This record gives sequence, structure tokens and C-alpha cells, in this order.
Amino acid sequence: MKVALIGGHLSPAFSVIEKLKSDEVFFIGRKNTFEGDSSVSFEYQEITKLNIPFYGLASSRLQRKFTRHTFSSLSKFPISLSQSIRILRKIKPDVVLGFGGYV
Repeated sequence: MKVALIGGHLSPAFSVIEKLKSDEVFFIGRKNTFEGDSSVSFEYQEITKLNIPFYGLASSRLQRKFTRHTFSSLSKFPISLSQSIRILRKIKPDVVLGFGGYV
């Protein structure tokens, strides 16, 4: 069975990953931490350590206050939507499990 995991709350995701060792598991998330920041996210670091294929999204999110990244973040929504559809068509998962977060 192919399982696609999404979201930013990794503790429950790790529990599911542990139980799904015999299945094909993929992770769809955000590779970088914040808008305009090139450092990689914790989820990317931990998922790739487990040799699970990671598909990064140029995901958008609503920020708590107006910053110089607000418009660029909102403009990424159509891009991230098309990326996610393309990734799901490529992987063709049997199940998609979400673990919170804006991704």
C-alpha cells in the first residue's frame, strides 16, 4: 500500500511511519522553514534521515502580521496547489494522512 503523509506535526507521523514499515511511505511537506529563509525544516531533516522520499512544496501560509513576505506567500497558493496535485498524480497513493500544520 502507498501512503502519503502531509503536515507539520511529526510526533504522530513518526508513530504511523513505525507501523507502516512494510508499506511505501512518502512525505509531502515544506523543505524550508520560513519565507525568505534558506535553512531546511526539521521535518525535511528527520524524514530524509529515515530514507523516506520527501516531496517539497512551495507552500503558502497566512502570517500573523503583515511582513515583506506576505504577498509572496499568498501568491504561492496556486503554485503549491498545482504542485500537490502533480505530486499526488505521480505517487498515486492509496491513502493520504494529514498531521496538522499549514502544509
